[in-house]
Amino acid sequence: MQVSRWGNLTTEVALQRIGNFREIFELLRSCIVRHGHKVPSDSDFAYAVSPEATPESARAMWSLRKRGLRKVTVQQLEDILNVIDKKCGLKIKDEIEVEQFFYPIDNIYRVFISRGIVDANCLPDRRALSEKLAGISSTEDLFDLLRSYRRTYETVNEFDVSLHRLAASDQSRIGELLYRIVECNLGVNSGTVSLASVMISRIAPALQRSKELMRFNARLEKVIDCVGDDMVSIIEPLSFIAMLHGSSGPFIKNITKMITNPYWRNNDNVEQLRYYGNQQQAAFSIYRHLQSRPKSVHAQDIGRVISLYHELINKGNVDLAMLIKDKTMEGLKEIEMSKLIRRLAEDIIEAQIPPCGSGSAESTAGTLAALTAKPGAH
Repeated sequence: MQVSRWGNLTTEVALQRIGNFREIFELLRSCIVRHGHKVPSDSDFAYAVSPEATPESARAMWSLRKRGLRKVTVQQLEDILNVIDKKCGLKIKDEIEVEQFFYPIDNIYRVFISRGIVDANCLPDRRALSEKLAGISSTEDLFDLLRSYRRTYETVNEFDVSLHRLAASDQSRIGELLYRIVECNLGVNSGTVSLASVMISRIAPALQRSKELMRFNARLEKVIDCVGDDMVSIIEPLSFIAMLHGSSGPFIKNITKMITNPYWRNNDNVEQLRYYGNQQQAAFSIYRHLQSRPKSVHAQDIGRVISLYHELINKGNVDLAMLIKDKTMEGLKEIEMSKLIRRLAEDIIEAQIPPCGSGSAESTAGTLAALTAKPGAH
């Protein structure tokens, strides 16, 4: 299901700002050259993006935009793609969906490559970081490297690309070092520890047979009940990895806590908005997870669905809101989650009780108690 369509953008989507436009424009230039066309002039793009501005002003603003010094909206990106279509005959809008441009630049490159629009050698080179990772042998060295980065989607994606350039044995070694960093600092809510936990999720397959992982997962289920609500950004990725490796206990416990504890859920929502940059990208990430991950983990984003559902509805993204809600609720049925908890999640989403941020742990607990008293709850 396509969330929004070129030529028929909702106002909300049309006004959303695109990140990394400088890199996106370089990618578009590569597409044009690869297909043997001349790149349209700066004036062509400038007048299309700023039709009401004077020629001088339009060119000045375009110069800032193409260098990444001024943001570009989805509507302006469509205007740029229309110029490329008209001047070069490249119907990029027929090949690349709107939501793809909200993802990090490496993801966009991969989509362009998979659709045959550019060659694989166009992917940005991340060897510098790969070489640093390959040379790391201690938790101290890895911690120092992580400490120099902020926990953002762009950062994690850069590490993802770099880690997958390593041999499987090196990925496993780095993965175990990451687990040790998290385990030694499990009671510390730091961006570095949180970044480590997210990075583990990106190399989960390489850790399938890790004894370190199995031992940690056994401890994790007990830890979830004890840690403070501000630790959600560390616990949530780790419980997801545990589920992928067959340990359902931590995953179910985290999902239950997302539904029943508004403070845990709210902290997760705040962290996700910081991580993705805005609600639109956070919502698209849920959509992407549902499309690309096994059904056994489709419930992972239940807390974010609760937090974003009404915002999406209010801003006109009804199809996206309904899609992520329905698919996530189906995901709750895939795990050993009681009907009571599933119904509580449905009630919160539909605002039959206060949604995240406006209620309290006491009100949620009260509703949970009331539902427990009803016959057939389980």
